[in-house]
Amino acid sequence: MIELHHTDFWNWKDKEYKFDVYLSEEFPPIERIRQVYTFVISKEKENVLLVYNKEGLWLLPGGTVEEGEGVLDTLVREVKEETNRDVDINSVQPFFFQEAFKKGENGKWESQGYQVRLLVFVDKDNEFESDPDNGDTIKAEWVPVKDISKYLDWQNTTTMIGEHIQEYIGKMN
Repeated sequence: MIELHHTDFWNWKDKEYKFDVYLSEEFPPIERIRQVYTFVISKEKENVLLVYNKEGLWLLPGGTVEEGEGVLDTLVREVKEETNRDVDINSVQPFFFQEAFKKGENGKWESQGYQVRLLVFVDKDNEFESDPDNGDTIKAEWVPVKDISKYLDWQNTTTMIGEHIQEYIGKMN
């Protein structure tokens, strides 16, 4: 059974968003997956790869599911584009998913679809070159898993990540 873990709110570019977050080892069949973001984990399980963007934010590599792509296709493409790293697709571990809502002009929350967060081991740890297509990524760096909350500022979601990420890394193949 999947249960709501918590709800977070975020203001971004003069818009209000909320996220219903579900911590889960396995994802149920989810329709309308719009975005995929990935915790790329070092082979020794001590570091996670984060990207720094033009707006001054540290984020997970990831992005929008393109036409005809599945979740794993998006994961592989986005990690390569934003970090120049290859991942071990056989090591993918679901971590959490969230339904995103945007507050409409009428004040009601409108679903924007789902976003998934996965863990995966790095396969080829190539150096970052540049984000193609004039993307937003400036750099990609390994940071200690234990310090992730110093980089990601997602309120209760950051707390949840800190409390559960080591447990979920332990479940990876």
